[in-house]
Amino acid sequence: MFTPAHFLIRCKLPFMLPYESGTELATAQALAVDRLLLSGAILQYAVAEEEGLWWAILPAQTEWHARELVASLPWCEREELKVIELSFFACNETQGFSLN
Repeated sequence: MFTPAHFLIRCKLPFMLPYESGTELATAQALAVDRLLLSGAILQYAVAEEEGLWWAILPAQTEWHARELVASLPWCEREELKVIELSFFACNETQGFSLN
């Protein structure tokens, strides 16, 4: 059975035009990310407005699959997209939890 790799996605925030379209774009991004987080397609997501970047960690079979998944996000700037295969990724969700 094939175990998917984990990929770190890094992308610049899109240039925000007028306030109204920026707000609509931000809402669309939030809804899309919530859907992907709930389905498990994205494991972690972060935005740094000051740096003008957003990041996501996701499981995927290949870099191409990772690119295709995030290409559907409203804030995805394909030419600014950086995909990095992680050698190691650990979080509570992937490592399990024990009260012992």
